[in-house]
Amino acid sequence: MHKAIKDNTIIVIRPPIIRLPVLNYISLMYTHAKEIKHQIVEFKPDVIVGFGIINANIAYRLAKQKEIPFIYYLMDELNQIGSQKYFRRIAKHIESDNTKNANKVISISERLREYTIEMGAKRENTEVIRSGVDMDHFSKSDGRVAIRDNIV
Repeated sequence: MHKAIKDNTIIVIRPPIIRLPVLNYISLMYTHAKEIKHQIVEFKPDVIVGFGIINANIAYRLAKQKEIPFIYYLMDELNQIGSQKYFRRIAKHIESDNTKNANKVISISERLREYTIEMGAKRENTEVIRSGVDMDHFSKSDGRVAIRDNIV
C-alpha cells in the first residue's frame, strides 16, 4: 500500500471486523488481539508502537506479558474522533490507560504532550517529535473544508 511513496514496502494488515454497531468494537478486540499475538510470535519485535486506542491497549498488554517495551504515539486526542459520542468516555479511559502504561509516550506537539501528561503519562516518559504540519494552515478555522478540498 502507498499513499505518498510509490514502490514502498509497507504492509498494512487490517483484521476483519463485524460492521454493526457495538459488534464492531467487540469483533475488533478479538481479531486485533489475534493478529497482534501472531505478529509478536512471527517477528519477535524489540519494541511495539501503538497509534490507536483499542488496538494500542491490546498491544501494550501483550507487550507487557512478553516484556517488550511499548511506545504510545499520539497525533491527536483520539477519544474525540472516530467513536460514537456515547463511547467517548470509555475511549478516554482506555486512552488514559495507554498513556499511563506506556514505557514512552511520543506526541507531535507540546500541547499534545501536556494532554498525555494530564491523561496520566509520567512527564519523564514523554517526548515531542514534531510532525512538520503548518498549524496555521490546518487550524480549526471556518475555512478548513475549503483548505482540505484544495489539497486533496
